[in-house]
Amino acid sequence: MTRPALDEVEVTVIGPSYGESVLVHLGDDHWIIVDSVARQGQTRPAAIEYLHSIGVNPQHAVKLVVVTHWHDDHIRGIANTVQICAAATVCVPSSFTGSEFLSFLAAHADPLASSFGTGVDELRQVFETMRTRAENRLGLADTRLLQIPKHAVSHQCHVEIWSLSPSAFQVTESLGKIAKLIPGFGKTKRRAVSTAENDHSIALWISIGDECILLGGDLEETPDARAGWSAVVASTARPQQKASVFKVPHHGSETGHNENVWTDMLHADPQAILTPWNRAGKLPSPADIQRLEARTKHVHLTAPPADLSRVKHNHEVEKLLRDFGIRTYREPREVGIVRARKKLGAADWVVERMAS
Repeated sequence: MTRPALDEVEVTVIGPSYGESVLVHLGDDHWIIVDSVARQGQTRPAAIEYLHSIGVNPQHAVKLVVVTHWHDDHIRGIANTVQICAAATVCVPSSFTGSEFLSFLAAHADPLASSFGTGVDELRQVFETMRTRAENRLGLADTRLLQIPKHAVSHQCHVEIWSLSPSAFQVTESLGKIAKLIPGFGKTKRRAVSTAENDHSIALWISIGDECILLGGDLEETPDARAGWSAVVASTARPQQKASVFKVPHHGSETGHNENVWTDMLHADPQAILTPWNRAGKLPSPADIQRLEARTKHVHLTAPPADLSRVKHNHEVEKLLRDFGIRTYREPREVGIVRARKKLGAADWVVERMAS
């Protein structure tokens, strides 16, 4: 595999049957990494492996690492990613700095807990690394996270990255949910399990001159217009351009769909890229794929939406794992990659799917 040209934009989405990470080349070897995925037994996260495979040194090239939320399928290997990307600014959701979330992390700090199971250890390591960085960012609606002036890049296009979510209302809601997960005094401490909803996830807007990219994270729609995609679309403070590449949120699920995103924030027939979720409640469903294909001719999945069988254990071991809320699955052999590249000024994106 070859690295992109200095004036070439790249969006690479990595996702096996479980997990997701996104890389974006902004030009002149400036990269960002969003979330992390790693197969069990790998020494480095998949995004880091990809950069090495195309001859890019992540220690210097990665300018921003974003943790959109803390669900396991987006966080495996994120602590290692942050440590390796020594020159990067780190961005986490603003709810991560709330006293409720910090108390939650402290309550579930357990050296025996699996960092691949709860994400708590991963986040604690991320926070430790962030303390050593000169600059960090908090993800909140309508917040500019990074900008590169046009005179600093050879393609002569101004670069901006914005956080579109979560809204202030969502942050408050999220902290309330997290507070309920903190075990009371004298209560049995169970495995740390994140809340199911993704309405507090960071969604990102990237503009490189007139070329725009929308990374949906796992942001979902909610009945309350102050949250989810409704709040994003309604905002007048966000960038008002339209994007030609869309990392579809929440594995293409109906819960991540907002029709106004397609009409107000995206060009006609954008490149829509998504990763599957092949555990309980497989995503995308055939109905999800049909809905996406009705809105764009360009739908790309990193891996087929196929079943991952459960791992069989001794009965007593299975019971113990269930008591701690742990479900085990076979590890996917293939980590799928969808890569979209475009020379600035060119008419079309060149999109290809490959295996790592």
